[in-house]
Amino acid sequence: MDRIKHATAVESLPSFTSEGTRGYFTDGNPAASEGATVVPAWFMNVIQEEIMSVIEGASITPDEANNGQFWNPQPYRDYPRLCRSHSPQRLPLV
Repeated sequence: MDRIKHATAVESLPSFTSEGTRGYFTDGNPAASEGATVVPAWFMNVIQEEIMSVIEGASITPDEANNGQFWNPQPYRDYPRLCRSHSPQRLPLV
């Protein structure tokens, strides 16, 4: 797992927006003129950063070729202790 790498990606985390309604994804309903949920970049960044904070919080070097970094429990054996001893807003990145 690693952050997205693409010619259109930016180097800095864009700002978050609080526009819209808090809720759930939908496929929409064309018969009722209801549109499908649009997934904006800021939301994908939130998901990406949540995953990366766990990986980096466990002192794992992100590896785009390894799709099992989040799954392997061994590096996370001390993670509950880290969560209790640091602010819930941000774990230290080692």
